[in-house]
Amino acid sequence: MRKQGLFLFGLLFTVFVITTVCNAAGDTREASMQLVTENEYLALYIDLDTAEIAVVDQVSGERWYSNPSNWKDLETQARGTAKDQLGAQVLITYDRPDRRNREVNNYNESIVHGLFEMISIEDGVRVEYSLGRKWKDEDYLPIFIEQKRMESLIFENISASDQRNFTNRYHLVYLQEPTELAPLQLQGINMDALLNGYEFVVVDDRANNYTAQLDNLRQELSAAVEADKEDILSSITRIESQLNSYKSQILWDLLDLIYGNRADLETMNDVRFKHLEQLINTPSYFMGRVPVFARTALIEAVLGTDYTPEQASEDRVANNLDPLQPNIETFFIPIEYRLVGNSLVVRLPMDELIYPLNVIDNQGSSHTYPLHTVTLLPYFGAAYKDQEGYIFMPDGSGALIDFST
Repeated sequence: MRKQGLFLFGLLFTVFVITTVCNAAGDTREASMQLVTENEYLALYIDLDTAEIAVVDQVSGERWYSNPSNWKDLETQARGTAKDQLGAQVLITYDRPDRRNREVNNYNESIVHGLFEMISIEDGVRVEYSLGRKWKDEDYLPIFIEQKRMESLIFENISASDQRNFTNRYHLVYLQEPTELAPLQLQGINMDALLNGYEFVVVDDRANNYTAQLDNLRQELSAAVEADKEDILSSITRIESQLNSYKSQILWDLLDLIYGNRADLETMNDVRFKHLEQLINTPSYFMGRVPVFARTALIEAVLGTDYTPEQASEDRVANNLDPLQPNIETFFIPIEYRLVGNSLVVRLPMDELIYPLNVIDNQGSSHTYPLHTVTLLPYFGAAYKDQEGYIFMPDGSGALIDFST
């Protein structure tokens, strides 16, 4: 990351509030905001949840706001991001490798996620925004994790119903020395190269039920008379086939997960024993085929624990998967609001702005995302068309268009 010093912005932004700016009468949002500072001319307020600001003239009672009032309900034309940016105090565009500039705002990228901090300064307040989440919600979810870690880091910190949801959506597996059970066979897969002679074990109620049936049948076989052995052997073969069919389905899911999370594998057939050897006598959970709607509930449960994407990434590496790639398109933007006499001064210290510079991703590639534009307080003094006010057109000598015309 690098501090930004773009020539087109200079060293700082300064915005002066002038008395010709109008705002709707009766809008008293500052009553629910926190008073930051005041002098004989002005009072400055800030909303602790949205970082919106209000300025009140101490003499006339006129008010100015950084964002339109109740924009989520009153704005009926804009949709999606275009509507959300009405809650923004700063917009940025930056260059991407595909040569398409991307525009983001601090509402969607910072306010919504609580990625901002307010710091008291002389005669005002400083708000530091981190634009861009380092991790997605899904990054908090482990996809391959040792049983002991799953139980101590997650299961012990979630409800019993959430635990059941996890065990229904994850498979608990390990490798062990071969037993008398018939070896697994997967069509098109070299099983010797994959399992190296080890037995793939699934631990769940269904697999345990098959195993219990086999144990009982083998005990019957050892005590059976010769005339009954053929039927018992037939039952053993049938149950073994059912168990191996079930285990094969789960092993396919595991191969699919490994293939999908290792950039160096061209096909599922490239999965080898070296990718599985950590499972020898080490029961571990891996996430099965979980639909999006069910995955949401798992994520919500994990977000209530102290388990982090960094830990999820460590668990991936411990199980021979690629580490998680954090979001590298993140920015740091500080904005300072001060009352100076009868003016509000808004400053963005450009020497403190940080953008991604030569950031290395998991594949060793370097990325830089230089800023292209910064727009400060784009909706300051904005109002709806049915309110009293005007539009200033900065063209030639300038023009004013009254809302009522």
